[in-house]
Amino acid sequence: MKYPWFRFYPEALDDLKMERVASIASVQKALVLGAWVGLLSLASDSPERGKLLISPGMPLVIDEMAKKIGIDADTLQGIICALEILEMAHWDNNDTLIIANWEPRQPNSDHSRERVRKHREQKQCDSNSDVTRDECYSDAIEKEEEIEEDADVEEEEEKTLLSASADYHAIRQRWRELFPEKPQPRANNKTLQGKTRTRMASKHFRDNWGSALIRASTSKFLEAGSWFDLAWFLENDMNYEKCLNGNYDDKKGSNGNQRAPTTIHKPLAQKVDAATVARQRAAIAKHRRNRCEQ
Repeated sequence: MKYPWFRFYPEALDDLKMERVASIASVQKALVLGAWVGLLSLASDSPERGKLLISPGMPLVIDEMAKKIGIDADTLQGIICALEILEMAHWDNNDTLIIANWEPRQPNSDHSRERVRKHREQKQCDSNSDVTRDECYSDAIEKEEEIEEDADVEEEEEKTLLSASADYHAIRQRWRELFPEKPQPRANNKTLQGKTRTRMASKHFRDNWGSALIRASTSKFLEAGSWFDLAWFLENDMNYEKCLNGNYDDKKGSNGNQRAPTTIHKPLAQKVDAATVARQRAAIAKHRRNRCEQ
């Protein structure tokens, strides 16, 4: 179903990804923003929202997108490649360009108000009923108010989900930057999004998760631990605090949960008696005197 509008978030102006796309594609950020808005417009106007299609099963090609947006095809190709690298868009097996995270960012229930309007238009009192017109009108108003309340609840729930998705995206991006060798979670991991939503309820976590990850990235113990991943970090309110407080910092001579100190095996020293030591010292002293006399 097509809609006459779509959501555009002003955070795009400050989004670090937009700057990276511009850097990768070697174009100005303003050109990236314009191309991005054009791609979103085409995706919204598509028979299947979120996918750039002319008709069901028939994808738009680069030249057609470029003509619609008003941009050079080669430039647009470079921008789309950068969007792919940053997981903002991808091509499916049918060569259809798909905008990532379309559904959570463009929820269909945005148009629940439209359902309310249609309900009002279609609601009519039964002229053969025993109730008066005023009673009928009053019932209709009550039902409309219930529908509007449901729409408000849906909207609040969607805002919560969108916020959790954005928070998870930020944490996941920081994880990828600090721990490139660790397992990387999927962008649409619902379990981790749920854990992120739970953790973000704590102001302490909201204010300190970034610092906790940075400190954890300096620990060789955590680097070597196969158990240390983003799921563990988000599991409860204790794990991230352990990282923040330095529980896993590399400490010389530590043990237990800390990284064990490196053991260097050296040959056993030979046992010598006191007389041998005395002879060696005398020889060294004599050698020093001879050097001074020369």
